Amino acid sequence: MADYLKGFSDNSVLGAAASAIDPSNIGKNLVSGFQGILSAKPAAKYMTGARTIIKINGRIAAFATGVSWRMQTDSKELWGIDNYMPIEIVPNKIMVSGTLNGLVIPGNGPTNQLISPDVLSFLFHKHISIEVRDAQTDSLLFYTGRAMIVDRQENIKAGQLANLTLRFKAIAYRDEKIPEYPRGATGDTNRLAAVRSPIQRTVNRAKKWFSNVF
Repeated sequence: MADYLKGFSDNSVLGAAASAIDPSNIGKNLVSGFQGILSAKPAAKYMTGARTIIKINGRIAAFATGVSWRMQTDSKELWGIDNYMPIEIVPNKIMVSGTLNGLVIPGNGPTNQLISPDVLSFLFHKHISIEVRDAQTDSLLFYTGRAMIVDRQENIKAGQLANLTLRFKAIAYRDEKIPEYPRGATGDTNRLAAVRSPIQRTVNRAKKWFSNVF
């Protein structure tokens, strides 16, 4: 063993460890550590899983180990006769879906927490809220107040932690930016024309709907 250790130079792993233990370097290591924690470099501003807070129905989801979401803004082409290119592309629908990953906690599963329905509450289960925030800045990353679990999968294997996957669909969402209408989308100098305009009526209905959701 002694002969083996002789093969390591001062620049090796053992040499670095010995250097770190050296009392003269302890102060330098402490200062370096605090500088890393308080770093204002761009890398410190990036989101990580360790900074993520996941709440379901306003309560921290202790079982959760991961979350992902997807927003699809679907649009349709308007086609005309004798034209091989669309005349226009118009907004069609917004679809929100996502996945919650977590650990299986016996006796305190999703049905006990009223997150997902059981065979009797399926027709009457209420929507759930899902909120994801950055613990460091309290910035909102994702929120929906009208989500429903549509798929649940649990995996139990020998020698591994049991895990579960919950897939959800949602109506509407919020992220870092508060939803707002583009400038000029709701304004009209002619009040009578605004009332009669189909576009204005659609905007007014959307306003009322969003006020009920959020």
